[in-house]
Amino acid sequence: MEENEEPQKYSLVTGEKIKKKSMWSLETKHEAKKTKEKREKRKLSRKVKRVDKKLHVNDEQKTEVAPEGITGQTKVLIVRKQDKEVPVTPKRKFLNLLSYILVGIVAIVFGYFSGNFYVANVLNKVDYDAFSEEALLPDYQKVYTNFISSDLSPARYSASDLFVATIYTTSKIDTYHVGISGMIKPSIGSAQTVWGYKEKQGNTFTYENLSVGMLSVGEKVVYDTETKVTLSYKATKIDPSDTTYASEPTTYDYAAYREEYGTDPEIPYCPYIINSEKTVLAGSESVTSLGGNKYQIAFALAPDSSVINYVKQVKHMSGLGSYPTFKQINVSAVIEYNKSSSGSELRFISIRYDESYTVVYFGVGASCTGYLENTFTY
Repeated sequence: MEENEEPQKYSLVTGEKIKKKSMWSLETKHEAKKTKEKREKRKLSRKVKRVDKKLHVNDEQKTEVAPEGITGQTKVLIVRKQDKEVPVTPKRKFLNLLSYILVGIVAIVFGYFSGNFYVANVLNKVDYDAFSEEALLPDYQKVYTNFISSDLSPARYSASDLFVATIYTTSKIDTYHVGISGMIKPSIGSAQTVWGYKEKQGNTFTYENLSVGMLSVGEKVVYDTETKVTLSYKATKIDPSDTTYASEPTTYDYAAYREEYGTDPEIPYCPYIINSEKTVLAGSESVTSLGGNKYQIAFALAPDSSVINYVKQVKHMSGLGSYPTFKQINVSAVIEYNKSSSGSELRFISIRYDESYTVVYFGVGASCTGYLENTFTY
């Protein structure tokens, strides 16, 4: 283009007429834009100051983050509030302390119950089925015959064998009466007072077993040696001088009675299996002469093999859900021995059983100690 050539008046692209813009107009627009940016910057600054002041008053922590990719005057505020500490009142302190105490008590009680249950049901549990009654029972007649043929004084004989021999001779007597008295003291609850009697009249045995205390139970049993049938009457009112029984009995045959009660109905005064070679503790026997043909005998029994039948009776009378676990059993008796040309006679005068065992009541193991005294009249 030459120097004196006129400027182009129309756009070669759009064909529109090109407007002339003065320098003053461009500068005015630029200044207005700068003024607007300053105003927006001051406005943003005031907002930031207000937020800072508010966060400072409320003890809050402020963090300013400029996310990657955002530049210029755009800012993002991420605010994390700190929880205010609520003053703990004396009442709240007391309730907190009480809750800690209650939790501790619950933990202790649960541990006690669990520990007792584990000890009673796992550590101390005896497998009575592992023993054979047939292998443990003595030959009563043979033991008696051996004693008589030895021609020894009872003071020089085995205490347990004397006891077994006296069981044999007493079983041959047609009539006798045994008065019963005793007590059982558990580690929890009240003591149990026990009393009753057992007697034989010809072919009929009658037993009365009563126990009063934390658990009161009683029953009367009549057994016929000819029919081998047992009638058991539950007590409806228990009183030392006036005990009454239900009119309708529970009937057992011989096998069912032994399974329920564990004892032989024809030997009601000895619940244990006594065998000098298998159930009597070695070194525990003693025989002492009392004069007048009377002798005091004593021995200790193994707390497992000797009670495989007796545990059934204890479970039945106490209403337990499981068998007891015996710790110690001591037997003492006074017997009378009369020897004559017509024959030798052994009789019981009295028998005492001292026991200690554990039982489980409502999942809690309880230790029990007790005694039972039998006094014979003929």
